[in-house]
Amino acid sequence: MTTIIYQEDNQANIIVKPNKDSTILEAALHNNVEHYHVCGGNARCTTCRISVLKGKDNLAPRTDAEKQISEDKKWTDDIRLACQTKVLGDITIKRLVIDQTDVDLARSEGNINIEAKERSLVVMFCDVENFTGFTASHLNNPYDVIHLLNRYYREIGEPIFSNRGYIDKYLGDGFLALFGCDNENPKNNGLNAVRASLRMVARLKELNKYLARQFDHQFKIRIGLHYGTVIVGEVGYCANKQLTVIGDSVNIASRIEAANKEFNTQILASQEMIEHIQDEVANNKISTTQLRGQNRSHTLYEITGFKQSDTVFLVQSTLEKVFPQLDKFTNQFFKEFYKLDPSLKEKFNKVDQKNKKQMVANMIGFLTQGINNFDAIISSIQEMNERHLARNIKPEYYPVAGKALVKVLENYLGEDFTPSVKQTWIEFYEQIVHFIENDK
Repeated sequence: MTTIIYQEDNQANIIVKPNKDSTILEAALHNNVEHYHVCGGNARCTTCRISVLKGKDNLAPRTDAEKQISEDKKWTDDIRLACQTKVLGDITIKRLVIDQTDVDLARSEGNINIEAKERSLVVMFCDVENFTGFTASHLNNPYDVIHLLNRYYREIGEPIFSNRGYIDKYLGDGFLALFGCDNENPKNNGLNAVRASLRMVARLKELNKYLARQFDHQFKIRIGLHYGTVIVGEVGYCANKQLTVIGDSVNIASRIEAANKEFNTQILASQEMIEHIQDEVANNKISTTQLRGQNRSHTLYEITGFKQSDTVFLVQSTLEKVFPQLDKFTNQFFKEFYKLDPSLKEKFNKVDQKNKKQMVANMIGFLTQGINNFDAIISSIQEMNERHLARNIKPEYYPVAGKALVKVLENYLGEDFTPSVKQTWIEFYEQIVHFIENDK
């Protein structure tokens, strides 16, 4: 006769003999085994779910109702609904909901965007050097501290977002970011993390000009990068769950970030990170050292740039070069815009300088963000298209604007605007124009 063994932590096993064609839940209830089933065994909740420890091949295939739930929850094949699962042979199982607290958690669980499992990611830790000192000297005006911190995150957040990164958590003036949540290609994720890191350092230089004028202070950031395995999942109070990562790779990245202080560097990466991108990224071996809290030694490399021209990085870096002189760039753009089509001058002369500058900033921003992550900016492009239609900006203006933009960038950036970068700008702009025209 078929046997179901309930194996529980620190408890004696419970043995159940199911009737023919009965589900696990039916067998449990028939044998007076307590097994939660809040919805009455109708596959409307997940409180009867079990983990199959042995014999998962001795279970009938999932019903349609169980398939829907398992796909929504991204369950592995060893997690089953007891109310839907029929037993064909001997199995050993474990109840996953054993008390009312578990029931409440099960009820609160929504669809999980990223499956809870082990993943290989690039982990980035970033921290501002001596931010505590700045805070202490401005305790009499906490608004300045929060305002400046938000301005800082606005500057360094864009390079991470543009390079398919995800900021997992903010830790005051520091943060933890991940590269690879949407794919597990170590080379691509490593290059994206390097692009983001180099651009963060560049953007901080401009922010420091503002800090020097307003607060007589400057920031320096330290970045630690490591490639390794982590556990990714949603955790937290049921009403405020967040995606997070757990594992030694997180600790290693944190220790690497701290090591920048010892070696007087800004961007340090582990051997595990460098080995996937060493042909593309310029790096210097700094030291093989035992990081605090680690049992083994780690070889650390300072990242200084790219060995050869990286088109994505150069296109994105346009922001850092153009935005500090956006007024001048905007004037040059509209001058070239009118030269290409004089009929446009009368229409756009009615737009004030502030709005003109915002239009140019949006255009450059969409392109620099989208060059490495087009899907992420589709909704922004749609919103822009709707605004333009409301202002009676016609589709035929877009190609003219693209030609003007490329011409001014070529004049403005000089040698940095290589033929490869120029062609990338042209092709990507055409892609966006095509999307906008078909989205009307």
